[in-house]
Amino acid sequence: MSIPSWLKNFAFLLVVFCIAALFMSVKSDAATPKELSSPLAGTWKLIDGEYIDEKGDLMQYRDVKMTALKVMDDGKFWASGAGTYKIDKNRY
Repeated sequence: MSIPSWLKNFAFLLVVFCIAALFMSVKSDAATPKELSSPLAGTWKLIDGEYIDEKGDLMQYRDVKMTALKVMDDGKFWASGAGTYKIDKNRY
């Protein structure tokens, strides 16, 4: 016994419709970006800076090949440092 062609076409269209409905029903959180709490919020690579070593000498990060990543959010440093920050025009 053979299946009528109209029934095969109907079954094919039904499968296509179900697959399309499945893809349209999936929601992604990535489509709606999170509102940033600050213009500095995010991950930053420290390019250059200075610090005072244990002898009291002023040292440049680049001279000792020191690098770091800073994660800043909600007025705080995370991951590679500790403390708080303030924004004053183009300085933090």
